[in-house]
Amino acid sequence: MKKQLSIWLFSLTFLATAQASASKFDILGGFFSLSAKTDQAEGEFSNFGSYRVNYLTPVHRQIEFGLGYSVAMSSIIGGDMAFGFDLGLFYFPISSSSEYRSSSDEAKLYFQEIWRPFISASFNQRQFQSVDANYAGYSFGAGVERIFNQNLNLKAEMRLLFLSGAQNGEATQIDLLTGISLPF
Repeated sequence: MKKQLSIWLFSLTFLATAQASASKFDILGGFFSLSAKTDQAEGEFSNFGSYRVNYLTPVHRQIEFGLGYSVAMSSIIGGDMAFGFDLGLFYFPISSSSEYRSSSDEAKLYFQEIWRPFISASFNQRQFQSVDANYAGYSFGAGVERIFNQNLNLKAEMRLLFLSGAQNGEATQIDLLTGISLPF
């Protein structure tokens, strides 16, 4: 009975004092489909060659703030490019955004949910070489993060970007990305 009470009290303490882990760094790559136009020109392209790096930090148990940089290349490496910054929020509706840690003098406890699905919304800026124009707008996405080990997560995401620019410019981009997330 004493052991069960100790476990119960430790669990309550864990739930009350658990802290989300620190930040994460994502490295993602994959497929994109892009169409962009202005009054003078338009271009459309799909290929493997979309890359993104993100710095993510928890702002709530289920929400992460992300700052990233994206590049889409017409060739896998090189060719015509679209590039720019991403600023967004990632919401984990049925799990926490990262691991929980709690410790006392006698014990340490790490709690990680193996599968962490999420939805995202972000502000994006892009410069397109093919139509020589800058665009800005919003994106919406969904994905999943899977714990691989304590120092590495696997990640997959799909997102849709809606961008506007000068001279009645419009761009739409679909990204299908996979990669790794490194908690630190």
